[in-house]
Amino acid sequence: MKKTHIPKLDDFLGGGIPEGSSVLFYADPGVECEAFGYQTLQSRLEEGDSGFIFTNVTEPSSIIYEFEKFGWDLEKKWMIKEFSL
Repeated sequence: MKKTHIPKLDDFLGGGIPEGSSVLFYADPGVECEAFGYQTLQSRLEEGDSGFIFTNVTEPSSIIYEFEKFGWDLEKKWMIKEFSL
């Protein structure tokens, strides 16, 4: 099991995310839930896993700002790519 490092979520999941699993965080528009996904991604990246954030409504600078609010240096530590369609 891979911990999300969100204690209640890890408890709910029986200890974390099963090895080899993918996780999708989804919420209805207007629901503030990004912190769950960001915290899990940050924790997994620190433990050597890979991951990404896909959004069609949030600018990369806003995501970087949110990570910085939690003290996570997303820009310097991790590769960031921005794509436009």
